[in-house]
Parts: sequence; structure tokens; C-alpha cells
Amino acid sequence: MYKLRDYQIEVYNKVIENQSRGLSSIVHLESGLGKSFVLARLAKFYEEQGLDVVVLVPSVEVRQQIKQRIIEVGSKVPVLSSLLLLNRLDEHINVDVFLVDEAHHSAADSYVKLFNKYPKAIKVGFSATPIRSDNKSLADIYDCIVDSDMTTVQAIKEGYLSPFIYYAPSNSDIANHSISRDKLEFDGLKFGIGTSNTHERVVYGDVISTWQKYGKGYQTVLFAPNVTSSKEYAILFRKRGIKAESIDSSMPRKDVDKIIKDYRKGKITVLCNFNIISEGFDMKEVDCVILTATTMSYSLFYQRAYRALRKNGNRHAIVLDHGDNASVHGMIDVVKEYSLIETEEEDKEKKER
Repeated sequence: MYKLRDYQIEVYNKVIENQSRGLSSIVHLESGLGKSFVLARLAKFYEEQGLDVVVLVPSVEVRQQIKQRIIEVGSKVPVLSSLLLLNRLDEHINVDVFLVDEAHHSAADSYVKLFNKYPKAIKVGFSATPIRSDNKSLADIYDCIVDSDMTTVQAIKEGYLSPFIYYAPSNSDIANHSISRDKLEFDGLKFGIGTSNTHERVVYGDVISTWQKYGKGYQTVLFAPNVTSSKEYAILFRKRGIKAESIDSSMPRKDVDKIIKDYRKGKITVLCNFNIISEGFDMKEVDCVILTATTMSYSLFYQRAYRALRKNGNRHAIVLDHGDNASVHGMIDVVKEYSLIETEEEDKEKKER
């Protein structure tokens, strides 16, 4: 059975200590530092206390991963989505403990309905980005954030995460202090690919040529702003003789699973996607990430960029930021302090001040 690392034991003990004081916790650990292992161990702990435990997850992909962790520790607690559990309320399921993965979703209506149904249940959340993009407060759900001293920089030094090279556009605000001296070329190759609210989605540089220069030979995940773009990027890669496929939630589940399986086996080099591989999706095979558009959500930016940082051998991870997200959100290894009452918009305003 997986042995918890020191920093994981630290947050595990803090959660139990907070519970003894009647406080609900949301655990903040950087992506790739093993939140699911702590969650599974807590599930086993509460189960051994004779409590009825339910693990809530946001997606099918994450559900499969968490179920595997639960099995590994010898636990039998159910792993469900909030909507699935809501549909089963007529079965009179008892819940003493909610363990919530990707807990920044906890303020969503489906979660709140569940928590109101079981007002006495213990709630423990887990998130790499405990912050909301709307005006809903996580303070309505949790009493405190449990942090670890294990930062991204420290995790890289200790070998838990991969060192990375971040490529930003040459006209980027962050270019002068980017980790890499090489910048994505900005020579008039600027073109729009749709809009999101009032924010223009712009791609800097040629995505395929840039990957061939900096990411060739790396198992890569490309994040597209929509389904059409994801498919088009896959076609463009294949035209250059690169094995690439596209996946999205509109596809049959079996087709998505097969493509992901082939990617994990190395049969596919570039996996283009829209809203499939982001938060909580454990894919340690990824060496390189391509961000093809700007997102105004820090959580989405962070979750996507970090897909490449999970330890996979000894070489550097590559992040190709064609949307200049780093200028909007800052570098991914900057220590960020979270507050339960703060939203992403408030965080941006605080930075600007």
C-alpha cells in the first residue's frame, strides 16, 4: 500500500484535528502532489470508525481514478458524482462523511442540495485551486483551508514534480522573466479563433511548427477552446505526419476511453481535447502541454498547465503557452495564498492594487 509522504501525513493529521474541533476542512495541495492518496486514506479511516462515507467527484474520468485509490487502501466506500447521488436520494442512503474531490465545485447548486440534505455530515474537500470563478463563497461550505508547506518549487527540488520550461509569446508581459530564453515567435501570425464573453481568444505563433521545434518527441496534450478547434488541430498535426487524435465529451465514452488508452501506450503523440483532460485528471504520461487560447479562469489555467509537471522520468516538462496565459495569471510556480471568502475576480483586483 502507498506510504504517505511527510507533507501528506501533515495535512491528514490536520484534517482529523480540525474535525475533533468541529471544523470542516478543505485540503490545498499543489496538483500532482497526491491529494487522492490522502483522500483514500481518510476514507479508510472514517470507514473503520463505523461511519458511512461518500466520495464526491466532478467527472467520470476522476471517478475511475479515485475508485482505484479507494480499492488500493482496502476500502469499499462509494465514489459518486453529486448529480448521481441526488438521483439516488429515494434509496435513503445514509451519509456521515462527504469527501469531496476538486472541492472548489462545492458551492455549486447540486453540491449544496446534498449538503443541505445531510446537514450533520462531516465535509472534507480537496483542491489544488480552492477558489471560485463566480461570486459564491467556499466559506459557506468549509470552515478552514488546510495548507502544506510543500510548494511547487520545493516539490521540484525533492523530485515529486518535474522541472519545467515555460514558453511564452515574445511580446508577453512575462517574457523578460520567463524561465526560458526562447519565446514563441510573434511575427504577424496572430489569428482569432472565436470569442468568450468579452475576451478575445488569440493564438500567438504557429502551434504545429512551435511544437516541432520545442516539443517534438514529447507526449503532448493540447487544450483547445472548443470542439471544432480541437478536431482541426488534430488534423493539422496528422498532416505533418504526427500521430494525433481529438477527444471531447460529445463522443461515445468507449471511443474516448480507447483513444486515452492508446495515448497512454504511446500510440498517440498529441492528444487534442476540449474539456476532458483538465482538473484532477491523472495522466503522468504527459511531458508537454499546449495552451492554444487565453482563459480568464486561474483554476483552468493552473489545472491545464500542471498536466505536464507530474513526475515522468528525469527530463523537463514543456509548457507552450500560445494564449499568453502567464501574463494574465502569473507563473505556475508562484506561491499563491488562498482565502475561502475570495473569488477569482477579487484575487485579480487584489493583484492589480
